[in-house]
Amino acid sequence: MIAPFAESKDRVEIYARGKPLAALLQAGQLRLAEDGGWTVVAPSDIGLRFNNWDRVRAERLPLLLVSAAGCGVTAFTFLLIVTGRLAYRGERERGARI
Repeated sequence: MIAPFAESKDRVEIYARGKPLAALLQAGQLRLAEDGGWTVVAPSDIGLRFNNWDRVRAERLPLLLVSAAGCGVTAFTFLLIVTGRLAYRGERERGARI
């Protein structure tokens, strides 16, 4: 997915001959040669593609933690059931001993 140039300012800065690309685009100093003629490059003509895996992975972290907690609770409950700790034993009278 290509991000528009205006949305990418927080992630990257591009320089051409020591000048920021945004300043060159605003001044109309960047041109392309096409079909024997010259055209001025506008900011809307520039798009950037990022490797956003670090941000995607960070956004998934809360869901991963909730899933891990749910798995832990499920495993703990299963362990209690298997060992018989959650079995119903009925009520006992105070004086009666088994």
